[in-house]
Amino acid sequence: MQASSQDDTLKVDFSTLDGTYLTSAEWTANRKSIIWTDEDYADSIYFEAEVRTDGTHTTTHRFRVNKAADAATPPTVEEYAGGTWRNIPVLADNTWLLSSYTNKLNGGYLDNNYKADMTATLFAVWDADMKKYVYTLKLPDAYSLTTDDGEKVDNEHISITTKVEVWADVAEDKKEYFIKSEPYTVTGN
Repeated sequence: MQASSQDDTLKVDFSTLDGTYLTSAEWTANRKSIIWTDEDYADSIYFEAEVRTDGTHTTTHRFRVNKAADAATPPTVEEYAGGTWRNIPVLADNTWLLSSYTNKLNGGYLDNNYKADMTATLFAVWDADMKKYVYTLKLPDAYSLTTDDGEKVDNEHISITTKVEVWADVAEDKKEYFIKSEPYTVTGN
C-alpha cells in the first residue's frame, strides 16, 4: 500500500457575503489518495476512515470491498451504517462514490464566499499482469487548492481525515485456516 496524491478538478460555487449566488469556477485540488492491491485468499477488504467533525470530535466511516469468487469479476462495495452493511451502487468503470464521506469546504476568497464538496471515491482497476484488482481510495482531503487563475488558497479545513486503516479478512467459514491481516494505517492532519 502507498499514500499518493493526484490533481482533481473541483467545482466551486461563489456567493456574496449575504449569500446571493454569483457564479461557479473550477479549481484544482491536489487530493490525497491511498493505493493498494488485492490480497490473495482474502474475501473482503475493509477500510475505516476517522474524520474530524470539529476541533475536538471525530466520527468513523466504515466500508467493505467484497471480492467475487472469480478474481476478474468486479467487486461490490458496502458501507456500514446504522448497524448494517448497505450496498453502494457502482458507477461507470468500477468507481464508487462514498457520499457519506464528504468534506464540505467553505471559505472566503477575494470579496466573496465559496463552497465546494470533496467526496471520497473508490476506484478498482483490473491489472491483467498481476491478475488482481488495484484499488485507489481518493480521500475527501487535499494538500492544496489552486484557483483557476493559479493562486493557492488557504483553508484550514482542507483535510478532515485523521486516520485511514485498510485490512483484508476472510469469510467466517475460513477463519480456522486464515487470519485477518494487520491493518495498514495512514494518518493525516
